[in-house]
Amino acid sequence: MSDHFQHQDNSICRINFLRFSDNDWSKIAGNQFAFCNRLRVNNYLNLFNELKFNIVHIEKIIDENSMNKIQDGFKINKKFNSYNIEDICTTSLKVMLRKKDN
Repeated sequence: MSDHFQHQDNSICRINFLRFSDNDWSKIAGNQFAFCNRLRVNNYLNLFNELKFNIVHIEKIIDENSMNKIQDGFKINKKFNSYNIEDICTTSLKVMLRKKDN
């Protein structure tokens, strides 16, 4: 759940990819060679709910450096403005699910 380009370039933060518009991001990483989705915690949890799963356990890692960057003025794309800062800065997510009873 982090910018794959950051894995090779420590000069950018782990949420650097959230500053781009969808259009710009698709040019950079919307292909089979550099694909990287920008789904955040709430996107995944909503998807699990739509698919009728209960969350049994959840673990997430919130990147403190990314939190500090945002607090210091790092701008994310307006698409992500409604997301809470913890969801934006979560860079690892583990979820244990159970199928809901019908």
